[in-house]
Amino acid sequence: MRKSDDQYRFTLRLKEETGGVSIQGLIARNGTIRVLTRESTFLICPKCLAADTRIDTPDGWVLVQTVKPGDRVWTLDAMGHRVSVLVLKTSATPVSLEHRVVHLVLSDGREVWVSPGHPTADGRTVRELEANGTYDGSQIKSSELIPYQQHQTYDLLPAGNTGFYWANGILLASTLRYYDAAIASGSAALGHSRLQHLPLGKIPFDGDRVRPRL
Repeated sequence: MRKSDDQYRFTLRLKEETGGVSIQGLIARNGTIRVLTRESTFLICPKCLAADTRIDTPDGWVLVQTVKPGDRVWTLDAMGHRVSVLVLKTSATPVSLEHRVVHLVLSDGREVWVSPGHPTADGRTVRELEANGTYDGSQIKSSELIPYQQHQTYDLLPAGNTGFYWANGILLASTLRYYDAAIASGSAALGHSRLQHLPLGKIPFDGDRVRPRL
């Protein structure tokens, strides 16, 4: 809950018979509650990308919030080949006003803003990436947790056996694979040992660096 002028803004997530629901509203000083939005949602911890993150596709980059099921994006298959595949699913997850994202900066100039729990392509999470370490063929320059001022984070699930995609030119894994596709197939992504042996060298990022709306 966060104070806004003389009111308090809140986000509440509940489980109902029909599924999860996210409610946002305002509480006045006299105790009056006004509901602003009520939307269906997945009751999971937000582990997604910031708004305006660029996703690599065969036709150039697109903003993550504009990606739709049926669109084509680049992925990395289990043999380490960059291939064009269809997007199976997308998500827009409401977040609280207290949500934080990691600003990850690589020494070659690539950077991305992403939730700390988002899975990487080598079996870790973004919160585990530390300065002076390495990721995606580059040294990590900095990894800083910062406030996120938007109302939603975003993700997508590419077809294929890895769930990988490039976000601002940095290879990441989809959260939707772990919550849906991996469960359905009865396997856990590919397994940490398999992932860390994939050739995850840098592939040139198509487009200038972008600062998303935070």
